This record gives sequence, C-alpha cells and structure tokens, in this order.
Amino acid sequence: MYRSRRPYGYRRRYPYLGQDRRQLPFKEIFWRLSWPYLYTLVLASLMVLLTIIIFILEIINFLNNDRSNNLSNITIIGAKLSCSIFFLIPAVFMYLLGNI
Repeated sequence: MYRSRRPYGYRRRYPYLGQDRRQLPFKEIFWRLSWPYLYTLVLASLMVLLTIIIFILEIINFLNNDRSNNLSNITIIGAKLSCSIFFLIPAVFMYLLGNI
C-alpha cells in the first residue's frame, strides 16, 4: 500500500574512501603532494615544546607561590594550565596532518 521509508534513509556516499592514490581526483592528489609537511611538523613540534615549557613553569609558579590569598592564585594558575592543555590539541592535529 504505502512504501515504507526509513527515517534518515538518505546516506551520503564517500567515493574516495578505501581507494588508493591513483584513483583519487587530480585536485586531491595535488594538495597532498604540495602540502608543506616539513613546516607543519616543525611548527607542531615548536607548539608542543613551548606548551610543555609553559606547563612546567606554571607548576613551578604554583609551588613557589605564597599561601596568602590562596584561592585567587589557584584559580589563575588553573586557568593558565587548562589553556596550555587545550593548546596541545591543534598540535596533535598538525602531527596527524603531517602523516596523511
């Protein structure tokens, strides 16, 4: 009587998954060959190195901190540490981009 349609039945198809490089379109091959891998890896390494240095310096700052007005100092240091942790996420993605 009625044709039953599955909800969300339309599925996108990704034709490039599971194929080797020879079957990819020219634009895909071109950007992969022309990507500056060395610059990406150097920049990601620099980001990771500086983030680790900032993280260590903030821990040293916390340990050398005077204990007066302790709550505000911990809040500021915690905010700086969380920012340095979130800065590692783009560095990891840059390493992954360099391994494509």
